[in-house]
Amino acid sequence: MTLKRLAQLCIVVALSAMVLPASADTIKDANGDDSGWELTVAGAATGFTVINVVIAPNHLESELIISVDKSFGPPEEEDGELDFPTALLIFSQGSSDAQTAGRIVIRSESIVNNSGYAWSAFRWVIFEPNVAYFNMSDSAGWDTSPLVSQTWQDTSGNLAMGLVASGGTVAAGATYSPSGDLVVEVNVDAIDGDSAGFTLKQTVPEPASLAILVLGAAGLAVRRRRR
Repeated sequence: MTLKRLAQLCIVVALSAMVLPASADTIKDANGDDSGWELTVAGAATGFTVINVVIAPNHLESELIISVDKSFGPPEEEDGELDFPTALLIFSQGSSDAQTAGRIVIRSESIVNNSGYAWSAFRWVIFEPNVAYFNMSDSAGWDTSPLVSQTWQDTSGNLAMGLVASGGTVAAGATYSPSGDLVVEVNVDAIDGDSAGFTLKQTVPEPASLAILVLGAAGLAVRRRRR
């Protein structure tokens, strides 16, 4: 990713957080159960559906279960590289008094490839490493086919900050539909104040960037094993 593209992404994140209404309702299910979260979608992310909210005595056992819709348009070309659009899911704590769910589960996604290009990979990555992580074992059923190879990134024990799915093709014009459970664990106690939280970014890696991502993840794993 170029420095220009990274700067654009930072601006999108900042502006998306700014436009979040201060009085927005927290996410609730059909029964009115409150998850303690607000969710703003930006960029290629177009909407989400609340499947269920599970309320438990403590944060770690409470769950917000959602599905997400995204539509990726044409990429920008810069210095011979394709910069595909980015989908942002910005999770903000609705109220410090709420029993904020410590697990956020993405059960399915509907990702429309309107980019005009076939995709060889798709990536999920979490910002704010002290707040949220992917739970790798609980996400074992996350089906990313036709991208059949999964590479977890920046791992520590059972937790990871990123996931790259590759080893297949999502045709131009097709709808890519990962499903199962992609589980995010949230350290709710690390969230400082109302409207704080974390960002889940989803994007299509350019082929050259994909090789760096996969090799980088492999290098991290080797270094951790040596330690």
